Amino acid sequence: MCTFTCTEIQKTGLGRSRRITITMDGHVAFYVGRRVQMFIKSVQTQSTSDVVLCTIFVVFLSVVLEGLKSCRVVISAENSRCRRPNSTMNHLFLTLCHTLQVGLADTIMLVLMTYNVWLFLGALFGAGLGYYLYGWISIANKPVDKTESLQTQSDETQSNPRVMARETTV
Repeated sequence: MCTFTCTEIQKTGLGRSRRITITMDGHVAFYVGRRVQMFIKSVQTQSTSDVVLCTIFVVFLSVVLEGLKSCRVVISAENSRCRRPNSTMNHLFLTLCHTLQVGLADTIMLVLMTYNVWLFLGALFGAGLGYYLYGWISIANKPVDKTESLQTQSDETQSNPRVMARETTV
C-alpha cells in the first residue's frame, strides 16, 4: 500500500500563511488480500469470508446492470415496433432505468478502484453472466433500422433475376 502526501502552503492574508497536508492511502496495482476498504473508511473487510461476500455482491450488481441494459433495449424496441410516440410513463420508466444503470456502473467502477483482484474478477464474471442471461433478449429485440432494411430489400431485388422479371411485367 502506498501513501501519497501533498503539502500546500496557502496565504490567508495579512502576511500569514498556513500549511495544508492531504494524505491518501491506496493501492496502485492489483493485489490479493483480505483487507479491502469499500467506499467509506469505516467499511473494511477483515477476513476471507468478508471478501467472498463482497465478491458475490459485486457479481450480483454486475448481473443487475446487464439486466437494466437489456430492459432499456426491449422497451425501446417495443416502442419503435408499435410506431407510437413514447408516452410520458414509458419515458419516465426509461429515465429511471438509465439513472439506475449509471448509478450501478459508477458503483462498480468505485469497487474496481480498490484494485482487489477478487472484486475485479467478480465484476468481470457478473458482467459475463449477466450478458449470458439477458444478452439474447436484447439481441432479439434490437430496434430495426428502417434505412438498413430498405437497403437489404433493394440489394435482394438487384441480385435476384426472378424478382426483377416480376417487377418489369407488373
